[in-house]
Amino acid sequence: KLVKSEKMAALGRLAATLSHELRNPLTGLKGVTQLLLRKTDENDERSQYVHLILDEVERLGRIIEDLLHFARPRKLKYELINPTRIIEDSLLLVSQDISLREIKLHKRLSKLPPITADADKFKQVVVNIILNALDAMPDGGKLFVSSGVIRDEFNGIDFTTFQFKDTGCGITGDVLEHVFEPFYTTKPTGVGLGLAVCKAIIEEHGGSISISSDSAGDLRGTTVTVEIPVNEQQKSLTNQPVKSKILDV
Repeated sequence: KLVKSEKMAALGRLAATLSHELRNPLTGLKGVTQLLLRKTDENDERSQYVHLILDEVERLGRIIEDLLHFARPRKLKYELINPTRIIEDSLLLVSQDISLREIKLHKRLSKLPPITADADKFKQVVVNIILNALDAMPDGGKLFVSSGVIRDEFNGIDFTTFQFKDTGCGITGDVLEHVFEPFYTTKPTGVGLGLAVCKAIIEEHGGSISISSDSAGDLRGTTVTVEIPVNEQQKSLTNQPVKSKILDV
């Protein structure tokens, strides 16, 4: 454990150094590309390549942000947020991808009490989970998104719960046990930080994230479950009674 801890610390320092070194030239490249885009007519066939460059620059920027969060997580900005609104906003952000991939979206979102969270980071988690689900369904499929409140009777704690279930290719057992490990990925263009960062963010909120999957049979697909505790003060801010259990999909 000590050796592994030291290796992770070294990786963290390396990630932080690389991120800072790459950020400045990448910012300059983005600025020049945006300037070039403004000077290129949309009817010019070369504009599609400028758009492609800008998209890739922005993707690199997101990778750097993930590296920075993994290496040196920033202090979260906690506030009372409406989790249902975050889910709806996140689905809106990826609605074009959902439509283009011919994926049918099924929502069963409950009226939820506010939770104390960093809105930007919480949205980052939700968008990352949804994009992973879409990647698992390149030929179309179904995406089920549900929410509710469950009760831990033993500890007397309520948890706001979110589930994202896809009908994609699923994850094999040997891969499933590594999905939260930093820099582990099966995607040809991935860096393996998405789920690791998501797990860190959710745990910083006092919650948990888990994944179950089946790569064969009629139940093929993956389900991601996120749970964040709800305190008594938060429950009192809603006039709606909480659900006794999460809706099944």
